Amino acid sequence: MMESLGDLYTAGMHNVGLVPLSDVDAQRRCTKYLEDAVEKLEALIKSEEVELSNKKTEPGAVPDNTLNELKNTLTILTNTGGIVQPSKGRYTYKNYTYKASQKFWDYWDKIKKQVVEINEGVTRHSDDFNQKMAVADALEEGRTIY
Repeated sequence: MMESLGDLYTAGMHNVGLVPLSDVDAQRRCTKYLEDAVEKLEALIKSEEVELSNKKTEPGAVPDNTLNELKNTLTILTNTGGIVQPSKGRYTYKNYTYKASQKFWDYWDKIKKQVVEINEGVTRHSDDFNQKMAVADALEEGRTIY
């Protein structure tokens, strides 16, 4: 009986354009995970820059694009993070709007695999990638919009 009341409450919130606190909390956990990935990526870029500065390039050698790829990924994650970041601190009406939540989850779904790759140190072709994706899936517990 209580479970059905909870479902009615959630459905009622959606009807007035709001999402439950569990959805907002899931957004905050995912945002923290994204921030961790950005920090790791920034450190990786710095170490790559140091490595490249110490390395002499041979004439006619194919340039290594690793640094540029890392910088592009960082740009994508920081820009997306800036777009979707939920309000910090107190919970406000803005945190609960269905529209803001839908926007967050749409963007999160686009970058989630990249964030997992960076945080968990795996690639999409790794044998344990799906196991590592479970970490991100656990962060989404309480998500109400798919």
